[in-house]
Formats: sequence, structure tokens, C-alpha cells
Amino acid sequence: MRNLPPCRRDAAPSLWKQRRRRLKSGGELISQSQSAVAIDLETRLKIIADGDSRLLARLCKVLRAPDLDAEQILNRMAITEPRRRTEILARELLNLQSETLVEVLSRFRLFELPVPEAALSALFTDIPEWEEHRQRAVALGLLEVSQYQARTSYRPAQFLAPLLPPLDTAKLAQRAVEALYQLWWEQADLVQEAQCLELYRLAKLAGDGKIALMMGMTLGSRGKTPGRPREAVPLPLDVLKQEERRLGSESLDVANSLDDLAFLYYSQGRYSEAEPLYVEVLKKRKRRLGSEHSDIALSLNNLASLYEAQGRYSEANPLYVKALGMRRRLLGAQHPDVAQSLNNLASLYEAQGCYGEAGPLYVEVLGMRRQLLGVQHLDVAQSLNNLAGFYASQGCYSKAEPLYVEALEMKKQLLGDEHLDVALSLNNLAGLHVAQGRYGEAEPLYIEALRMRKRLLGGSHPEVVISLNNLAGLHVAQGRYGEAEPLQVEALRMSQRLLGSEHPETANSLSNLADLYTAQGRYDEAEPLYHEALRIRKRVLGEDHPEVAGSLTNLALLYKVQGRYEEAEPLYHPVIKIMIAHFGKEHPYTECAWRNFVAFVEEIVQQTQTARLSAHPVTQRLLKQIQAEPTY
Repeated sequence: MRNLPPCRRDAAPSLWKQRRRRLKSGGELISQSQSAVAIDLETRLKIIADGDSRLLARLCKVLRAPDLDAEQILNRMAITEPRRRTEILARELLNLQSETLVEVLSRFRLFELPVPEAALSALFTDIPEWEEHRQRAVALGLLEVSQYQARTSYRPAQFLAPLLPPLDTAKLAQRAVEALYQLWWEQADLVQEAQCLELYRLAKLAGDGKIALMMGMTLGSRGKTPGRPREAVPLPLDVLKQEERRLGSESLDVANSLDDLAFLYYSQGRYSEAEPLYVEVLKKRKRRLGSEHSDIALSLNNLASLYEAQGRYSEANPLYVKALGMRRRLLGAQHPDVAQSLNNLASLYEAQGCYGEAGPLYVEVLGMRRQLLGVQHLDVAQSLNNLAGFYASQGCYSKAEPLYVEALEMKKQLLGDEHLDVALSLNNLAGLHVAQGRYGEAEPLYIEALRMRKRLLGGSHPEVVISLNNLAGLHVAQGRYGEAEPLQVEALRMSQRLLGSEHPETANSLSNLADLYTAQGRYDEAEPLYHEALRIRKRVLGEDHPEVAGSLTNLALLYKVQGRYEEAEPLYHPVIKIMIAHFGKEHPYTECAWRNFVAFVEEIVQQTQTARLSAHPVTQRLLKQIQAEPTY
């Protein structure tokens, strides 16, 4: 409660005149002598408060109530030592209330956040007159009221808390968490982190493992683990073990929870921990459901997505194909889940550089979704976005732009102007403009996406990291290094804090900051960042991942610009090998890797430094070709 100013002498008579009028019969007017008595009582309040401004404020508020025996309360307090007078006031006030009002007060302790009225009502289903008791408690100062983000919060006054009776916590928490889960989770577009924490806390009190686990997954995917370090993520495992003991290890609910935990690890870049869980889920579901079931197809799809993220395309492909075939058999050729499988397969083909296969699939999925779901649907917007991204990767910017714009407008119509999917579309359209060199059009879109993500997700979130990196990258492209650096540093620190030091996104932030330092000629600062990014990518993604090739390329180019040719050359060879293995010889990524190596050898020839090249057969063969070319 906020400290109130002491009762002023010139204000006291009106307060006490009102009190004494109630005690006198016939409503006769107070005399001058009675006014003097009121002043004496005000002085008495100050003496009893003994310099405690909070106690004095409470007394002033309590004594306004017309049905309290103020004299009795003051007499009890006067004969008690000063340090215990607040406790006496609390006891006297509670003794004068009905048992029902005290129970109502007690239950308000359950919530730690402002909650909707519907959730409060769920807490008092057995007390029909609870609202009347709430009003009286507020009037007496027994229930404190505060405002937070346009919501009203109620808490019992702090000085009453030690004297309130214990709660039937599990029973009441179950009512509360069920009501809030429906209001905050099922009916809301976006759940705030604080709300997830409150749902998790109440679910633990209620012993509701399902909701506790779901909130743990959600918080974990946002880089938050309630009260514990993110790196360990013991919270979901604790709840999962409880569920296994309660339901049995072969329960489908346990399999679904394992699937959620695997996705949590996947989203955190902990692929080696996610894989055995996805495999276990697939086995459990096969034992319970047989080999042909929609949940089996879902497990195949999830495991394939994990392999794709690791660059294990040859392992992902047959799983995607199998999931697609199963869904067609179970659901028919025209079904939204079939469209999703086709979309995933198209994404894999694009990553592999199989553009001839990927493009037609993206077009097919878009047509199927329009037919099945209508022209205005979020899945249609996703397909528009994916097809636009495919065209952009091919340099077909004129085809990509109208699709990105259509997807953005559709999301705004379906979701409103402020939504995370809208922020994603803004980000994608900005990226297209950057690729076209239209920096002036890209910047406001990146800024709006960043602002929206911060507002909807809070200042710290992995998607905010992506926006910071994108805006910083734009500034680097514009040569605005002074503006780029603080954004890049903030992105790195946020990624390390939220996702941990061993996450692919942290490696991206390290690499981006190193790019900035390289552009500024700050090579000594760039090199250790490139090395750290390379180490993370090798450990998390594997030695042969395309992202590892990207890190090797960055280091090679850094050594080249410094004239450290002997250190640069051996890095080009594994890059070319990785690109050929993943994408084939004709892929633009492979061709780019080869052009980088050719430029490197050409520079050495021009510098007449060929003695510094190794005896590697690829190097020597290329050297001979360059030296044999006629010069003009």
C-alpha cells in the first residue's frame, strides 16, 4: 500500500463529526466541545501510530468505516507495545469480519498476476456473494488494488497475510489454472512470458502435469526455464518423469510429451539430444498405433525436419516421402496435412539445390491450399511466402515481390496489424529489398518488424535477435558501421543469454559481428569470433554442414585479405567438398565456393607468390590452368 500523508489537523473535525453524528440520537448537530474531542482523538491516533506512517494511514482509512467500533480497536492498541500494534490492528479487523469475507481475502493470495474477472469467478464458485465481500474488503483497506497493463490486481494487505487461514491450495489452484489456461492459452493469440510463468506455477501447485509441461516447453522454447539455468532444462524432464510414473511409460500422453520435449531441444539447437527423443516417440507410437497412423506420419515428419536442420538431407528425404505417402493413403490426396508434407518436401529440395523439383511443388501446394481452405487463410499466406522465398533465392525478384506483398496483406487482414506473423512478412519483404539494393525501402520494414517483436515478445527473445541481426546487416551493407555495431553486439549478448553459447543462432551472431569487424579492417577482433562460430557449428551441426563451410569460407577470406595465404588455402578445399556433397557441382553455392578459390589462386599468381601454394592436386591443377591462360 502506498504511504498516505498523516491526517491533517484542519481535516480531522469533518471525519470525526461524521463518526459522532452516527453515535448521537436525533441527528443533532455537534457542538464546539465535540469538535475539540475530535482533535484530541486525532492526536491519539498519532500517539498510537508512534511515528509509523503506514499504521497511521491504515487507522485513518479504517476509522472511516461506519460499522466498526473504533474505540475498542484504539483501546486495545494503546495498551500494547508499539512494535505489535500493527498486528493488533490486523487481528481486531479480522475478528470483526465474517468467516466468509476472511476466506475470500485468503483466496486472493493465490494469484500473483492480474487476471481476468472470469478467472476470479472460477475461484469463488462456492461463494456466490464474493463480489460484495471484495467491495467491503477494498473499502476497509484489507484488500489492496493495483493496476497493471489495464488490468486490476487484488492482494490482501501485507499486514494481514500472517493471520489469514491456510488455503486448500491444490483444489483452488486447479480451478484457477483451468480457467486461466482457457483464457490465456486457448483463446489468446499470444501468451506473454509472465502469463506462462503464472500458469506453470499454478499447474505445479495443482499437480496438473500436462499444463505444467506445456508451459515448461513454451518457456524453454523462448529461452526461459523458471528459476533454473536454460542450459540444463530440467523442468520439463522433472514433470515428464512424474507423468511417466502416473500414466505408464507406454502411454500416448507420455509419447506426446516426449515429442514436445524433443521439439524444445530442436528449437534450442540441441539436435543431438532431440534425435533420440524423436526416435523413441516414433517407436512408442508404432507399438501403440501400428505402422499406419496420422501420428506416425507426424513423427516421421518431425524426425525429417531435424535431419534437414542438421544438413542430413539424404536421411531426411526418405522420411518426408514416407510421411507424404502415408498421409495420402490415410487422408486422401486432397488434404491440408498432405499439402504440409508436400511443402516440407519442397523445402528440402530447395535446400539441396533441386530447384526443378522444388518450384513445381511450391506451386502445387499453393493451389491445393487455396482450393481446400479458401483464398484467405493463414496456410495460403504461408505458401505465398514460401514461393516468394523460392523465387527470391533464384534472383527472380519481380516474381517474389508481389507474393510477399500479398502474404503480408493477407496476414494483416486475418490477424491484425500487430502480430508475429505480420512481423515475419515485414522481415521477408525487407530482405528482398536488401537483395535488390533498395536499402531505403528495406530499413523502415526492418525497424517495424523489430519494434513489433519487442512489443509482442518483450525486449529479449530469439526473434528479436534475428531482427537485430537483420537491421545491423543492412547498416553494414550501407557502410553505416557505427550504427551497426551496437545492434550486432546486443544481438550476440541476447543470443548468448537466451539460447546459450552453443546454439546455431549464437554462431550466426558471432559470425555477423566478425563480418562487421572485417569490413572495418579490425581483423584481430574478427578472427577469434570466426573461430568460435566455426567451433559451435562443427559441434552442433557436424563437420560437413553447409554452415560449417560458411565459417571456413569466412576465415579463408580473412586470411587472404591479410596475406596469410598458407593458412587460407587449406580452408578452401573442404568448403568445395562440402558443397559438392550437399548440393552437387552445378548448384550456385558450389559455383560460388569454386569462384572464391579461383580468385584466391589468381591473386597469388598476380602477386608472384605461387611458391606459397601447397602441392594439393586441386590447387596445382587450377594453378596450371590459370598460368596457361593468355594475358592481354
